[in-house]
Amino acid sequence: MNYTETSLFYAYNPNNQVIAVSMNEEDASSKEPQDEDIDRIKQSWFQTPWTHHDNYYNQLIDQFKSLRLHKGQLMGLLYSIVMEWNHLFAQTTLGRISMIHSFESWYEVEEWIKETAAGIRKADEQTSYSPEIIDAVKKAVMIVQHDLEQAYTALGLSQQLNISRSYFSQCFKDLMGKTFNEYSRFIRVEKSKEYLLNTNNTIFWIAERVGYTDEKYFSRIFRELTGLLPSEYRQLGRGNK
Repeated sequence: MNYTETSLFYAYNPNNQVIAVSMNEEDASSKEPQDEDIDRIKQSWFQTPWTHHDNYYNQLIDQFKSLRLHKGQLMGLLYSIVMEWNHLFAQTTLGRISMIHSFESWYEVEEWIKETAAGIRKADEQTSYSPEIIDAVKKAVMIVQHDLEQAYTALGLSQQLNISRSYFSQCFKDLMGKTFNEYSRFIRVEKSKEYLLNTNNTIFWIAERVGYTDEKYFSRIFRELTGLLPSEYRQLGRGNK
């Protein structure tokens, strides 16, 4: 039973009629995924051009398989990746990806990953930009998303990604549908909404966590995007619960 739930899940292939199993072989028991392992897979999914290059694709597949996750754990990881991707890119030219709703073996998961890669490639090909430029914009998005306390600029990120500032700004707006500054403000305000509704921390604390050292400036930006001051948004949101 243990073999069926772990090793057979990864070994099964409908094209192989027979799978040899030895009781003498140590079965790799399933383990709880470590945060760094999950982060490594997500980084590979979002920040390497695995959809366009076989070597990156094979590395991503190996990372998934090396965790030897149970079916439920794997479903959870895939769900979080799909949700994050669609949160970031569903409203952009980079497109939405669909979740795999059920599977009985790793073979089916890998087939879904192949189909997803093909869909991402197709969306990329609808743009006028190379896979390298598209990957650079995705990296920029992930860098900003995962470190909102840092006040990233288009100039700083373009230098980090080795692209001219003007070209980076043009690519970013074309692919993401917003200028870099508009996008940066939008995601900081979206994160601050979560803090306002789910914590009791001060407006100043929240402002700092989303990259604003001036509380008044943060409140002005927040009102420009939402029509409310942060305190009003918190009061209204909690009043509706």
